[in-house]
Amino acid sequence: MSKNIQKPSNSFRLIAGKWRGKRLSLEANAQLRPTGDRVRETLFNWLSADITNSKCLDLFAGSGSLGFEALSRGAAYCGFVETDKHTAQQIQKNCDLLELSAKQVGVSTKSAFEFLDSVSKKSYDIVFIDPPFRKNYIEELLPKLQKHLNPDSLIYVEIEKESKLPELPENWSVIREKTAGQVRYHLILVE
Repeated sequence: MSKNIQKPSNSFRLIAGKWRGKRLSLEANAQLRPTGDRVRETLFNWLSADITNSKCLDLFAGSGSLGFEALSRGAAYCGFVETDKHTAQQIQKNCDLLELSAKQVGVSTKSAFEFLDSVSKKSYDIVFIDPPFRKNYIEELLPKLQKHLNPDSLIYVEIEKESKLPELPENWSVIREKTAGQVRYHLILVE
């Protein structure tokens, strides 16, 4: 007789790469909404040629699902920025579980804005931006991000379906866009 095995609701699964199928724990927080498997799979298909050895930043990290997926698929580094201290501690526990070193990850409990204002020497190839919905953070955040980007950087932005991206700087262009459920997501190339 087979038993029905329920997936834990306080975890998420890595889709591909080194830790394919691995479940990582979530902080018990009703505000977290990890990017869904289908959206993550599409995003990382878009990034497949760029992810290996990239330096990533997961702003508004929450569960860290985007950053951990990037690391699983071969990113060299990911910085996680999460203001909630308990959630950031869970991200660090997941880093420890995966035996990631300080050369591979960094976890900050500053806000995304404070982090970008305080970090002067770091630059990134891929940035994941999945802020809390209906807070209108994107417009204020994008100009602060520009000085932290390497040439030909990619920015992933996830927003609620009914919202629109703010006007982008001249050298930025949306190269991919898709809608899934209540989410609209974009991949932006910064030249």
